[in-house]
Parts: sequence; C-alpha cells; structure tokens
Amino acid sequence: MKPSRSFILDPTLRLYLPLWKLDGASFASRDAYGHLCTPVGAFWTPQGYDFDGVDDKITVTHHASLDFGLASFYEVIVFKLTKKDVQQALGNKIQLSTTAGRMGLWVGSGNAFSFYIQSSSTIYTTRAGLTLLDTGVWYHIIQHADRPNNTAHIYHNGRLDDGALAVEGGFSTTTNIANTEPVEIGCGYNDTNDATFVCREYCLYAWDITPGRAALLYHDAKRRLKL
Repeated sequence: MKPSRSFILDPTLRLYLPLWKLDGASFASRDAYGHLCTPVGAFWTPQGYDFDGVDDKITVTHHASLDFGLASFYEVIVFKLTKKDVQQALGNKIQLSTTAGRMGLWVGSGNAFSFYIQSSSTIYTTRAGLTLLDTGVWYHIIQHADRPNNTAHIYHNGRLDDGALAVEGGFSTTTNIANTEPVEIGCGYNDTNDATFVCREYCLYAWDITPGRAALLYHDAKRRLKL
C-alpha cells in the first residue's frame, strides 16, 4: 500500500498521515514537513488508529505550513464509524481563546458529514453532506474550503455530495485560518464531542480541488488502501 511518488511530492500537500503504518508514542507525518504527531489514548491497528469517543485524539504540532490564512484548502479523510446517531468531531483546528479562525469536520447526530469555518460565534459557514453514514463502512471524504467563491464543498467517495449550505453573518473571505493551535484528529473544541471511529488516512492540502481531482484521489486511495 505504498503511495505513488507523485502523491507524496505534491507541493500543495501540507500534511499526510497514513495512520495504518504510523505506530508509536509519537511519529512524524509522511509529507515534506515531518510534523510531530502525538496520539493520546487512541491505539494503533493495521487498519489505522481506533478512537474510543471518550478522550482519544491525535495532536499535530502547530507549524506555519498549516496556517492557510485566507487561501483555499481541502482535507481528505479515510475512516469508518464504530458508533453513530451522535454528534462527533473527526478533526479540527481551533483557536481555544477565541472563536476566530476555526475549522472542523463533523458527523452530526443525523449521521451526515459536515464541514465548517467560523470566525466568531455569529459568523460561520457550514456545508453538510447528503449521504448518511453508517458504521463499519470505509468512507473517503474530501471537504473543500473554496475561499475566493465564499463557499465549501464535500466529496463522498470521489463524487460531489453537497447538501445544505448555511452562511451566517456574511462570512468567508474575511476568516483567517491562521493561528498557533495544533490540528487535532478525533475531537472537537476543548476536547468535546470526541469521535468513535477508526481513522486510516488524513491529509491537508493548500489548494483548490476540482471534481476530477477528487475522483482521482478517491480511486488512488481505493487502490492503495483496498477500500
């Protein structure tokens, strides 16, 4: 399951975590930056890291390469839920002392995937997916923050899966995703809404994505990870 050379050397790839092979008390990400990553509670399996939904997470130490400012970015996550019908955070980058500059990945209590960017308690954008997620099924989800066009998109297994778009308080191009907080996988704001899932792979890119590129990434992951 070795990624292609072109995948690893993509200059827009800021974080790559093939969690199915990164065991240990801490480890470096497999991108060009080698970010320090520390699992807390979550345990390694050959399928990826297993999170219990109580207090497990993986923390990726802050680095300037993970500050996206006002530019577009997208996240790719390969996972399966082991519990549903509850609100759970799969990943976040949150300034704990303020609501400015947040971004997060969620599965809601209705079992749909969603993504948000938030600049205050009343200014935010949320895009929900159409597909209802089930337990025990591997999903390849991409969330795309399209900053120039003030919107967001979700791709499910290589296909556009845009559901409702909620825009509150104007938003988007003025929200600066640049803070000193780490990226966290498996939990939400202040270690709340922890996720009960297995995370196989997680990536962050500093760029826009097209539907064709989303399909290519899905089929590459499907081949490499035997989804």
